[in-house]
Amino acid sequence: MRTAHAHLLPLALAASALPLFVPASAHADPWAVDFAAGARLRVDAYSEPLFGLSPAEDFTSTQYRLTFSADLRHRSGVGLFAEIGAFDEEGRSPGPRPVDVNYGDVLQGYLRLEEGGGAWRTELRLGRQLNPQGESRLNASREAPNAARTFDGLSVFAESDRWRVSAFAVKPVELSFDAFDDESDDSEAFWGLYVSRPPQGAPFTADVYYFGRRDENIRWAQASGVEERHSIGVRLYGGVGPYDWNHEAIYQFGSFNQGAIAAWGAAFEASRRFEFGAGVTQVGLRGNAVSGDRDLSDPDLQTFSAIYPRFTYYSPAATLAPANSWDLQAFAAWRPIDAFSASVSAGALWKLQGADAVYAVPYIALPNTAGRAAGPIANLYAAEASWRPSGRWSLSAAVTYLEARAAIEDAGGRSATYAGATLSYRR
Repeated sequence: MRTAHAHLLPLALAASALPLFVPASAHADPWAVDFAAGARLRVDAYSEPLFGLSPAEDFTSTQYRLTFSADLRHRSGVGLFAEIGAFDEEGRSPGPRPVDVNYGDVLQGYLRLEEGGGAWRTELRLGRQLNPQGESRLNASREAPNAARTFDGLSVFAESDRWRVSAFAVKPVELSFDAFDDESDDSEAFWGLYVSRPPQGAPFTADVYYFGRRDENIRWAQASGVEERHSIGVRLYGGVGPYDWNHEAIYQFGSFNQGAIAAWGAAFEASRRFEFGAGVTQVGLRGNAVSGDRDLSDPDLQTFSAIYPRFTYYSPAATLAPANSWDLQAFAAWRPIDAFSASVSAGALWKLQGADAVYAVPYIALPNTAGRAAGPIANLYAAEASWRPSGRWSLSAAVTYLEARAAIEDAGGRSATYAGATLSYRR
């Protein structure tokens, strides 16, 4: 079975020729349809993946991804959207993951109802869809692996000149290697409400949200079991002149097996822009603090969960998950032209509670890291660059060095390095 689609690269490259054969859109009033295709080639190289605390050995992997979508719309506001895709990966240690290998499946497929005749524009989606609420720390895109995070269910958007509201009730899609067999994961449910509004006369936008999630197969350092977690968050972001900021605070409550959940998280980012001719340089400071479990023998749980976080939450290496830790990083970004940008960052990550573990993505307790003293986990150094030579092509690259500190070294771990590059096409 592994060889059925062992080489998607020729197909991925062939996607660049699709504009020669498939029209980008077609119209036959009152209907219209738009077509899109995408391909991605990604190379990841790891030395001491997961700090050498897992069975994985040093490896270099190559990922291939090909997608095709059709968006059918009626003048009345009724529409259908469908996207199919296939992915493959070679070279990963200790072996392939369902998020990287799929021999063809429905990535998205939903009925859409739109209404925009008044002060509000509304949209309802029913079916399989991407992130139903937009980017946030608790529900972000999954771009490091091949497969984007998708959900089955219902979402509703409403937007006016000053408000944006979204609500959803969904289940994540459980991925498998085989063709056209991905299904809803009935062991999980995810629901929420997100409201965004720029206050009158204020130099920032305020977001308030509630997310609920039930997971019947979750695992923490304390134990595995059934969790129902509720998250309430506030985000303030904006800027004045050359200064920008983005701050967020989250409180979580609920139940884990027979215990109660009481966890928290906070994040900040502040930066200043400098303009030199046509280019822009930005320098700043960012950090996160997220709670950890104080006592593994107590059924109550204080470990923070970002629910569905970005794999690259702390660095491009997609190694560490936001739980039981705090970090501080300085960064500088440079954009000499619109098509090119580069950035560097340096900082450190600390373990917050000694009893709890250090967690790797997607929330895997690293062996031998629980029950040891709180303290430094790693120093983080990263550099990234992105170039978009046209509206269809983009190229990006990143390198990361994670210098192991006491929380990793005492568990038998070592420093880790990562380098990667991604070539993407979209039409």
